[in-house]
Amino acid sequence: MTIVPQSFLSLQDLTKAFGKVIAVDKVSLHIEKGKFFALLGPSGCGKTTTLRLVAGLEKPSSGRIFIDGRDVTALPPQKRDVAMVFQDYALYPHMTLRQNIGYPLKVRGFPKKSIATRVEEVAEHLMIADILDRLPSQVSGGQQQRAAVARAIVHAPKIFLFDEPLSNLDAKLRLEARAFLKHLQKELGITTVYVTHDQAEAMAMADEIGVMFAGRVVQVGSPLELYRYPKNRDVAAFIGNPPMNILPGRLEPKAGGSQFSGEGYTLFFESIHVLEDTRAYLGFRPEQAQLMCDLKDSGIPAQLYAVQPLGSEVLITLLVGTETVYVKLYSESLPALPDLVRVKVDPSRLYLFDSTGACIKVPK
Repeated sequence: MTIVPQSFLSLQDLTKAFGKVIAVDKVSLHIEKGKFFALLGPSGCGKTTTLRLVAGLEKPSSGRIFIDGRDVTALPPQKRDVAMVFQDYALYPHMTLRQNIGYPLKVRGFPKKSIATRVEEVAEHLMIADILDRLPSQVSGGQQQRAAVARAIVHAPKIFLFDEPLSNLDAKLRLEARAFLKHLQKELGITTVYVTHDQAEAMAMADEIGVMFAGRVVQVGSPLELYRYPKNRDVAAFIGNPPMNILPGRLEPKAGGSQFSGEGYTLFFESIHVLEDTRAYLGFRPEQAQLMCDLKDSGIPAQLYAVQPLGSEVLITLLVGTETVYVKLYSESLPALPDLVRVKVDPSRLYLFDSTGACIKVPK
């Protein structure tokens, strides 16, 4: 007997194979109604394929998809009541924006008068009412993006599906579009699944994030949960801007705890106990580190590589052995830096990962 999930969108052991390549590997997700959910991961991890499976553009090899309690696994796209915005917006070049936006209603057989009214309402809402009679080639990238969103929301779908819709915009437009999409989603209250490889984008917009690697969702949580409590080294190295610094070393048992030995430094962890000498990884956030210019100070020895002023902040790039380390400081507190420095981190702010990559210590 099938147990229908209570969440609004539910994926149960969803798998998609292309020949011998498994693009999506037993993915299970449960997304509540009205939530903005981001599917985050590097290129090729299976996130777009997962989105296409939800949309009905791909057929799963196994597993099931439920929308609002209904099994839609075998339904064609037009019967799922979802709307998808693609990376390239997929606007018809020979149609005006008005025709593009109204097209979903036209194929559903809506009367012309109703289509015209609805298109005007949506266009006014998205501030593109004055350019409706232009072709896509005659408007900016930001206006094309809004037209693609207008076409998606014109028939009030149950679910929005966004496939990296901001990647073609410049930095300023991307920032504006992030705020616009987040505000619009909250205003409309439509459940949204948003695919991106940009962790800053996911953290800024989503209520909840699923981090995906090699076809599998390895952790789901709020942006703050993923930032503070990464489940493993992959998640830790992917979340944050810049992401967490992770340094290899050895962890060995000592009386009362364990000692981590890295490139030219050692650290003692009272709360960690291991039975034998093992490979491990030390982690810390760039914004939680200090630079010590006196080599007599304790800390991790590092060589200065680059200084990048970012306005109110400065990003310092260092080398610890052959590993790159980032430290983020306020511009006002930046001293003149020698070639050799020490990186100091409050022990309570340090992370530890075991040889498998699993997180075994998080900050208090």
